[in-house]
Amino acid sequence: MKRILTVIAAAFIALSANAQWYAGGSLGLGGSSDYTSLIVAPEVGYSIDSNWTVGASLSFNHYGMSSSNQINFSLAPFARYFFYNIGNLNVFAEANAQLTLSSFNHKTLDELDSNEFTFAGGLALGATYDISTNLCIATKVLGLSLSGDEGLTFNIQTPSSIGIFYKF
Repeated sequence: MKRILTVIAAAFIALSANAQWYAGGSLGLGGSSDYTSLIVAPEVGYSIDSNWTVGASLSFNHYGMSSSNQINFSLAPFARYFFYNIGNLNVFAEANAQLTLSSFNHKTLDELDSNEFTFAGGLALGATYDISTNLCIATKVLGLSLSGDEGLTFNIQTPSSIGIFYKF
């Protein structure tokens, strides 16, 4: 039993020696004359090596219109592979899964209020820019997702939210 615990401890120390934790998130605010949106998405991650990172994001999204509101809470674990680095710019590909609980409130039709649970998976391209050794900004610019409700969709995401992250 002592040998097993020693091997597990040694493996954990070896993996942690080159790994780096980070925390941060993104904030998005948008809208038009028809709607407003607010997105708050804190994120934590673990850099396994210089190319691989795993982590999770917990997000709160609020979309408001004159006739209805939608609130989403999401948990999105992900894995990122950094495949291109030049100077402080790092480009990555991401695979993710997203579990979302949505609440709809129709202001004019109370009988249509509802809650919904959805699952989606996706791929994305993004980039980070290192401001300093411990601080970077990040955004995703291209996405491909598969959802139980909408099927396969391809979208170009404008960087409506930019994240800032602190590396420990």
